[in-house]
Amino acid sequence: MATQNNDIRFIHYKGMLANAELLIELHDLHELVRFACDHRIRAVFTFIHNGKVDRFGLTHKGGLITARAEGFENLNDHREAHANGFTSATDFYAGRLKGFTTNEAYQLSISSDLQDPDTYATMLQKGFIEGFDEYRQLLSDGRIITPLGDVADPYRLFHIASQRGFEKWVDMLVAIEKGFENRQEYLIAQELRFSDAQSLAAGRKGGFVNGDEYAEAQRLGCITRNELRSFQDLEAMKLKVNDLAHDARLLIIILSRLPENTVVPLQKLKEVLEKEIIQFQDPETGRFRPWFTTQLHGPKDIDNILRKADTVKEYGTYDHARGEFTSHRLHQRKVVLDGSNVAHNSHGNARSEPTVRNMMRMVETLHSKGFKDVEIIVDAALKHRLTDLELLPDLQKKVARYWEAPPNTSADLFIIQHVKVNHCLMVSNDNFREWKAADPWIEDNIDYYRLTFRLTDNLVLLPELERK
Repeated sequence: MATQNNDIRFIHYKGMLANAELLIELHDLHELVRFACDHRIRAVFTFIHNGKVDRFGLTHKGGLITARAEGFENLNDHREAHANGFTSATDFYAGRLKGFTTNEAYQLSISSDLQDPDTYATMLQKGFIEGFDEYRQLLSDGRIITPLGDVADPYRLFHIASQRGFEKWVDMLVAIEKGFENRQEYLIAQELRFSDAQSLAAGRKGGFVNGDEYAEAQRLGCITRNELRSFQDLEAMKLKVNDLAHDARLLIIILSRLPENTVVPLQKLKEVLEKEIIQFQDPETGRFRPWFTTQLHGPKDIDNILRKADTVKEYGTYDHARGEFTSHRLHQRKVVLDGSNVAHNSHGNARSEPTVRNMMRMVETLHSKGFKDVEIIVDAALKHRLTDLELLPDLQKKVARYWEAPPNTSADLFIIQHVKVNHCLMVSNDNFREWKAADPWIEDNIDYYRLTFRLTDNLVLLPELERK
């Protein structure tokens, strides 16, 4: 069988019906067009009745082949209408009048607020025509967390998307599957690395600054950022007091933050601990958070920790008979020097050439103020820049420990970890701004333990100690 030749362009001639040896009326125009294409007939006769095209005819081997016009003005229009999905001449010509070339576009203009073909072309290009069926399937499957409201047709979907900042259906699809109602919230979540709208909402409520922090909190069972900070603070002590539960570690932190030479009765410590520990309890049930471990169930347990835990002795002394804890003077605390920072800070200029002498003078000043347990941590590259390296052995003899961070690793990491684990004092003019942004513990705690300084030719000044 011959196939239809769509390259044929029909030429129409007006005519009148006359006698023919063979007159055949085909079932419809589709059959007429197929016959014409199969036999490559281009000439078409148009028969008018009452001023309108009534039927079309073809001549073939002495016979006349006809079919009713069905409202079409010519066979080219019929073929175009059929190719573009129109089922009637009325819709085809009405659509053409409005500028719509497909039945789908025209029908949408009838059933929605779509007004012009350019908008439809945009909708088609950006995926909203096919996206409408996909959206309805997503609703049916229950994959849309937050429905978009009254979306009765593709134009409505496109209109809502435009209002909410989405340009393409594929972008909107990803966003709404994750529960986002508008593009702005979706972009914020992407920037902050939250996985979905629910996580973003919960993260905001809990005060988390990004999705990574929130995900870590979820993994650990922490609800708020403050709780996560507290968890990290307590966990940082694990290397030193792994045998102590979280409530006992919290007690140690309370002791480390007492003003120097302060006497605190056991009952007062118990009250302070109870206030601090509330943050780890469910306000309704009073139960502790799943991760929070306990061992202090009354004054006797607190008394036992104060008497036996070696870590307690770093921050003060406990008189069991009196039931009183006396905090150490500052000079009785351990102190770590940010060696690279001190070495560079001549006359307060962090860009000056580093010297061992600067570190030596700082250690001597701390010793003169009663500090005995002094450690220094430096960057590995410092030794290559020191202008008086020959003095380094003398400095190492004066401190409890002098050690270098591994190559290509910032000494800040080790200094901060040292403070986290030991809750000791630290001498540095570095404000650790970048580290604060990355680690909530540093933001909350590092300045509490940090002692600033100023070095001149004749003076080593530690303002925090001068005020004591």
